[in-house]
Amino acid sequence: MRRGIAVAIISAAMCLTGIVAANATVVGWGGRDVTFTPPALNGPVNTIIQLKVGANAGKYLIGGSFTDAGGNAAIDYVARLNADGTIDTGFVPPTLSPSASTCVNGDGTAAATTDVRTLLEVQTTSGSNTAGKIYIGGNFITAGGTAKMNYLIRVNAAGGAPNTGFWPTADGTSATSASFGNCVNTIFTGEGSGGSLSLIVVLQANARVSKRVFDTGAVNATFPANLPAFEAGKPATTGFYCTTAMGCSANQYVIGGDFANVGGNTKLARLVRLNTNGTVDTSAYPTSDGTASGTVLFDNRVNSIALDSTNGTIVVGGRFTGKLAVVDLSNFAPTAGFTAPVSGAGSTLDGDVWSVAVDPRDPEDPTSTGFPSYVFAGGFTDAGDIPQCDYICNSDPSGYVGWYFPTPPPTAVVRVATVNSYADTNVGKYVIGGSFTDLGGNTATDYIARLGQATPASITINSAGGNNAGGTDGIRTIYSNGQWQVLREGAGQLYYPGPGQVPETGDGLPPDRYQYNQIALALTDGSGGGYIIGPSTLNLSNQYWDLSNRLFRPWDSVTATGGSTGTGTGASALSVQVDGRTYLVNLTLDYTSPNNYIKQTFSVTVPAGNTYNVKLYNLYDSYLGGSDNGPGFYNAASKIVGVSGQTVYEGLRYVSGQAWAGYMSAYYADVVFGDNSLAADHVGPGTGTNLDNSIITDPANDNGFGVNWDFGTAAGTTTVATDFIFGAVTAPTAAPTSAAGEVKVDWTDPSGITPAPDSYVVTAYDDNGDPTALTCTASAPSRTCTVTGLDPAIAYTFLVDFRNSGSTVFNAASNAVHPKREVTLKIWGDPTSVGPAVAFSHTLGTNPDAYMAAYTGLTAANQAVPSVTPACPSGTITAADATPGSTPGEYKAVVGCQDGLDDITSYSTKITVGAGSCLMAAGLPAAGSYNVGTTQQSITTYGTNLPDGTTPAYRALKDAAPLKDFDPTATAGVYLPATRACVPSSAPSTSSTATVAGSIPMTVTAPISNGGAAIFAAADLGTVNGYNRILAQPTNTTGTGGGYRTGYWRCGVTNASGTNLDCLLSGVGVTTGGTAGRWNPAACTGQTINFRSRYMTQMGYGLWSNPGSKLLTGGCS
Repeated sequence: MRRGIAVAIISAAMCLTGIVAANATVVGWGGRDVTFTPPALNGPVNTIIQLKVGANAGKYLIGGSFTDAGGNAAIDYVARLNADGTIDTGFVPPTLSPSASTCVNGDGTAAATTDVRTLLEVQTTSGSNTAGKIYIGGNFITAGGTAKMNYLIRVNAAGGAPNTGFWPTADGTSATSASFGNCVNTIFTGEGSGGSLSLIVVLQANARVSKRVFDTGAVNATFPANLPAFEAGKPATTGFYCTTAMGCSANQYVIGGDFANVGGNTKLARLVRLNTNGTVDTSAYPTSDGTASGTVLFDNRVNSIALDSTNGTIVVGGRFTGKLAVVDLSNFAPTAGFTAPVSGAGSTLDGDVWSVAVDPRDPEDPTSTGFPSYVFAGGFTDAGDIPQCDYICNSDPSGYVGWYFPTPPPTAVVRVATVNSYADTNVGKYVIGGSFTDLGGNTATDYIARLGQATPASITINSAGGNNAGGTDGIRTIYSNGQWQVLREGAGQLYYPGPGQVPETGDGLPPDRYQYNQIALALTDGSGGGYIIGPSTLNLSNQYWDLSNRLFRPWDSVTATGGSTGTGTGASALSVQVDGRTYLVNLTLDYTSPNNYIKQTFSVTVPAGNTYNVKLYNLYDSYLGGSDNGPGFYNAASKIVGVSGQTVYEGLRYVSGQAWAGYMSAYYADVVFGDNSLAADHVGPGTGTNLDNSIITDPANDNGFGVNWDFGTAAGTTTVATDFIFGAVTAPTAAPTSAAGEVKVDWTDPSGITPAPDSYVVTAYDDNGDPTALTCTASAPSRTCTVTGLDPAIAYTFLVDFRNSGSTVFNAASNAVHPKREVTLKIWGDPTSVGPAVAFSHTLGTNPDAYMAAYTGLTAANQAVPSVTPACPSGTITAADATPGSTPGEYKAVVGCQDGLDDITSYSTKITVGAGSCLMAAGLPAAGSYNVGTTQQSITTYGTNLPDGTTPAYRALKDAAPLKDFDPTATAGVYLPATRACVPSSAPSTSSTATVAGSIPMTVTAPISNGGAAIFAAADLGTVNGYNRILAQPTNTTGTGGGYRTGYWRCGVTNASGTNLDCLLSGVGVTTGGTAGRWNPAACTGQTINFRSRYMTQMGYGLWSNPGSKLLTGGCS
């Protein structure tokens, strides 16, 4: 989403702060209000207030150094303007005479010798001080020729001579000497804010702060005695009355200026808080930590301060390093998180801040006061690196600049700005004053202008429709101020930065704030200059616009008429005056219910004498079915450009008139504003060039779309028409197959798209929105194919490119899905882990325990099945059996999360052993589930790893808990404590040269004189990690002529190191006569010895091989 991070609108600065009415819906940011026609002035404006009392409510009082207003030389320094800006001839200011005192402007320069610097309207009657009277302060020595009325006077609401009930003298009468010897910079009172009615006067010199009786002007008796001395020769410039309701610890006066100390305390530099008795509140220091031990914050003059009551802070502007700061109201320490904006690539603003103000309203919801903005004005340019943030700009409470600023900007210093807070038709607009004589090329705006426009009329077509599922009641179109919203199935289909996306559902937002959908006009001069004309509420962020030498201008006038509950029409006229010539766009909307499109007809009139190249743009930020993303498409045959969603597509369809000069379906900011593709290095309204026919098919793209026409420079009227159209889409569906890394994609053709697709290309997009090289294709009538080679860690979206004769006619994106993942198990065993110990008659190489063997044959047929259970963030979890891999002991399983919504986060594994499993005869204690737990097995030589040296070995024990969670990419090393595998080797050979697959080559020699022994020589086992154990058994089981064995005899083996070891059958026990002994020597000859072999490893015995036999020859002596 693209919420406006910064906010707009200005409160009064250098005068009583204006609080905007709660029901205000107009934002001040925007172009010059053409309904405000101020008089021509011949000098700067310093201060502006909006009057609120009686018949003058809604009018403006302005003060400055001008000596002529609208050609009336009698109106000097102070004037009252009607709400439309014209002179109110009912107010005649007194004649002011110049002073010998030198006042200083916000940039440090000397002010005019006669200058009005501050104004205040009495809000409520108190004693002789009746509501509506006006206080005027500044740099003058007499008023109306009356002596002792210097620097500060009060006049009646009708103006004229100073009110003789107020004297700026010690006792408030004409009998004593005037007490001000220098100019008055600011006056304020606690009236209306919960404070007292004392009049606080902020002075250029002398005591700097004076407290007066509100209705007489007499000096407060105790205040001067308690007031400490301010640094000599340095002015106090600004202040406000802070009450407990605002967040101060008591009713206090916050004073700013150029003084480097108060009462000699250098840590009270340029900002101080005074108690109402004149003493200093030492709980607040303008230092790095708000204490007397911190570093001073302000190294130069403070010009203006304003309270942000929402955040409990004070905004400070001036000449100090940084020019703009925010401090905590409680102790004046700097607010964490605020970074002062800079000019261009500089480290600070390139000019001083003359005034600051706080507007409590959220510009995206003007009824809300929870998201204030900081407005600052002065002599800077390019604030926040925004070319249009010249002399006045705003930031959010973090210092971010870039969402709202005046368009176009003034061309010289703005000294003051005030928000209209009186609840009339102009509420929320703001008036600026200063030294400028040009505002966006309009030289009639001398020294004063009003910015912002009243909420334009809106029209709704098919107001009863746009609600039903499937679009059975059509679409509802809401239009105002050159901007749009379209409803379908009860939801806004264009991006709208406000609650619920739809203003008509009661979110209280004006219908002219569809900031990302617009009619824009470009007037370019061929050398980079000219104008961009668009809605006054359009966001103009430095993130998006690169206007270079072009200036943005809002439409001067936008009308709207018509509307309907069903079938109907509407019309709008949008006009702007540039260089004295009027450019006009007449829009007609035609709709027949329940069609899925509305016709837009534009008639563009270029005036005679035009020299600009004129282009019209029709631009949208899509929000299809509540989704901000979707692939763009362009159908050349149907002449439709748009965006495809999961259930619907929307776009513009060419109808008649001049062909489009360009179209785009791309990142919304590229289309609507000019970021990237539309910035100075590319195309679009930001540069006044044609859209470049870009189509971004990334399914995750935050898409917008638009078209433009190029009318050249010729005068005349041109008419063009398009349809804003919707069509039904059944989004392609993607689902993982049973194989790892595979996804099957199915789709249907969209409605209303011609010609019909005859082939399809499906491309996998990764979760960064980038296309991959993984694709599949299909030809009609088939509408399915499978993409392979996918990474399970990536949530792929699949773009189906619908083609006819090789050309794209539509694009649609599937749901995002993860393919399934293949995991690997390695299962080994150890013969010493269970069963009787193995005794050897001699040493068998080095570390015979260190050899392990892989398990084979763990299958359902052998009643021993490994399985894998994945872990998933959500959904049903399904286990999968593992099957033998390509190497002994390796098993593979394919697992995934339900419907491919996620990749597995881990997996566990177990081996299910049945009662008839071969493993049961190998030492396992019982049938059941042998879970792979978290206990690692220590193995000689390899530590806790399998013999590959890298795979950790975890024990599989019956009903073990908890189970080990393996990383999805890791191989599970399993140690199963059984003494045999489930696949027997073949019978061993009885010849030293014979080789039988899976057997051990062997030789048998004649018995020797050792009491019935025979020697078997086993050949080298080579690469077998383990020992081959050979066991022999005599066959004379009758007991005649010799003994017999009831079991096999263990004997020596060969090892993997290449050393052949003999197996000596010696000391064979017999049962003849019930006594132990050797084989009967007399019966050795001719006796057959049966023998078998099996692997003996640290992982377990293998099954016995098939039996072999050898006839013994020779006597057994």
